[in-house]
Amino acid sequence: GFPAWLPLRLAVAGPPVLAAPVERTARRHWQSVEGRRLALGLLAGESWQWGADAEGRPCLHNAAGARGPDVSISHSGNWVAAGVVARGRVGIDLETPRPGRDPLRLAQAYFSAAEIRWVAAEGEAAFLACWTMREAVAKLTGGGLAAALALDGAALLAGRNGMCRFGAGWVGHCDWGGGHLALAWSEAPDPLVF
Repeated sequence: GFPAWLPLRLAVAGPPVLAAPVERTARRHWQSVEGRRLALGLLAGESWQWGADAEGRPCLHNAAGARGPDVSISHSGNWVAAGVVARGRVGIDLETPRPGRDPLRLAQAYFSAAEIRWVAAEGEAAFLACWTMREAVAKLTGGGLAAALALDGAALLAGRNGMCRFGAGWVGHCDWGGGHLALAWSEAPDPLVF
């Protein structure tokens, strides 16, 4: 399961049951539809409409046009995840292992010395932990991947399979065996009120 301390609502959907291999376009369509379905399933009450904010992030509005809870969606392979927060902002990233990926080469190109040592020692699992945390922060801040890659990676290491504070918020990570999931949020962890 996922950590109980998360200050947001989270849903993850696994691979769809399909009779034949799925081509990329069909899988992308399923991911988009399923991500939105998961996010809406986390909310009760109002009927929400999808839109995009000025940064291009998905957002929700009620029938009167008022901005709803912040939402973030991610997908990798045949997995989809959605996170929703009542206050502040949220970023989510989901990554699954990929055959042929060279985690050490990628770490050397993008990560801090501490992260490179960790990836050298532990391989793809460590790479995916670092990458998902950085990507979740990028989605939270809206600063893009370049800003997330500029973060102090050593500070993020404390968030692996737990949570840690970084400059503007918190980031948490979970390795569930099938992949890695990271969440970043801007408000202090406390009980949700929707």
